Amino acid sequence: MRLQYSSAAVSTPMTQHSDADEPLGREVWVVAIVVTVGVIMSILDTTIVNVALETLSRELDASLNTIQWVSTGYMLALAVVIPLTGWMS
Repeated sequence: MRLQYSSAAVSTPMTQHSDADEPLGREVWVVAIVVTVGVIMSILDTTIVNVALETLSRELDASLNTIQWVSTGYMLALAVVIPLTGWMS
């Protein structure tokens, strides 16, 4: 028994233009930049709060244990906002 192959059974790959070859649009770059700046500002803001704890304690005449609630409250607020910013971006 001899097998015959027809030309219809063999398909040649067609060159198709995919979206992956196109450069990113301006909107994508704007969103990426805004998200990156937001992350940097969040880290910077956390640093500022931690550095300010001693000054807050001195100016408000509060013990360090009491004033650390400022940092705890800030971190809790940040934990609530992080999922929202992920959804919005």
